[in-house]
Amino acid sequence: MRGRTLAMCGMLTCALVLLSGPSSPTAALIPTSGADQEKQEKQAKQDKQSKADRLEAKAMGLLAEGDTDYWTTAANLLEESARLRSDENMSRATSLKLAANLYCWSGDREKARALFQESAEQAYGLGERAFAAHTFMDAALLSAALQMGRHTVEAA
Repeated sequence: MRGRTLAMCGMLTCALVLLSGPSSPTAALIPTSGADQEKQEKQAKQDKQSKADRLEAKAMGLLAEGDTDYWTTAANLLEESARLRSDENMSRATSLKLAANLYCWSGDREKARALFQESAEQAYGLGERAFAAHTFMDAALLSAALQMGRHTVEAA
């Protein structure tokens, strides 16, 4: 009797795993094929991209209101949006640069300098030399204003 009960529990567990679908925690027990894994990775990447687009749109909405009180909030949203984008996406660099400008205009010049430099390095890595040069100049000028000697040389 006891063996039969254990066997029945085992069968019910297997049925639960098979019927629960990929969204359930027990689905992790079922090995996935390479195609399924690629599909899941692609979906995760699209989800990140979609969230980044929504954050950027929200930041632009705040800026469109024209109230300088929202600049820091918009900068935070743009920075978060940039962090969600892949390294191969130039939108990452442009979001970082716009966030840097907003931080600078709202008084956080040290954070602005760091984001200018990160944006410039990102653009340079993507082959966007003119964008990178202008952004490195922004970082260098801000470094000079902050009297950060070695950073001025690094950014230039």
